[in-house]
Amino acid sequence: MSTAPRAARACWPALLATTLAAALALAPPAWGAPADAPGNDVDIAKAHFGTGQAYYEHGRFADAAHEFEEAFRLSGRPALLYNMGKSYDGGNDFARALGAYRKFLAAAPPSNADRDFATQRIQRLGALVGTIRLEGAREGSSVLVDGAALGTAPLPALEVNPGRHAVEVTLDQFATVRRAVDVPVGGTAVVAVQQVEAVKVVTVAAPAPAPHDKPIWQRWWLWTAIGGAVVVAGVVTAVVLTRSDDAPPSIRLPMVQ
Repeated sequence: MSTAPRAARACWPALLATTLAAALALAPPAWGAPADAPGNDVDIAKAHFGTGQAYYEHGRFADAAHEFEEAFRLSGRPALLYNMGKSYDGGNDFARALGAYRKFLAAAPPSNADRDFATQRIQRLGALVGTIRLEGAREGSSVLVDGAALGTAPLPALEVNPGRHAVEVTLDQFATVRRAVDVPVGGTAVVAVQQVEAVKVVTVAAPAPAPHDKPIWQRWWLWTAIGGAVVVAGVVTAVVLTRSDDAPPSIRLPMVQ
């Protein structure tokens, strides 16, 4: 839960609008804007900022954070990082708010008036989030938490909001590891990763026939059997032909050539 007083949180939209209006004014700001930023990107960033401000004022903090993030991607104004932190903070997404505030402090000049507030929130939020630590993950393994890719192993402790999270570790030729882990407030959950090598399919070629093996039509026993059958057929035919005329008619069997 956010620890900011209700009255203080109620005034955030006005502070947000003042800060971002200055950052996205047509006149170049004193800091934060890349020198080669295309003018059309700045115009689009201003549109995202306006949409984010409207979302923020209506309490749709996650949507506001997304719009401010897109505006920052296009314009590079550090003030947008501060507003991302405010939006995530308002929606009780403390882990993302913490990351946004830290990026803001790294980008904003020392004279920025919002640095004090961001510093205070970082100290407070650091005690509210938890961490996930992976042990045993093979180097280069992809790590996902709740479906979001966070990088490849080895990774430092991952800051997340308290509660249950789905951890997935994948690596080519190894079985995917999936774990459900409960992260305490201000604590650390350790995930032991044992990656088992996946089953390999091996193709075995049939051995070639030995040089002395002959085709079946060249085997001696085949022609011996056929010759025996010819002899038997000849004997049967001869017996039939040499019988007396008084014998009842019988079937003549053809000779086998």
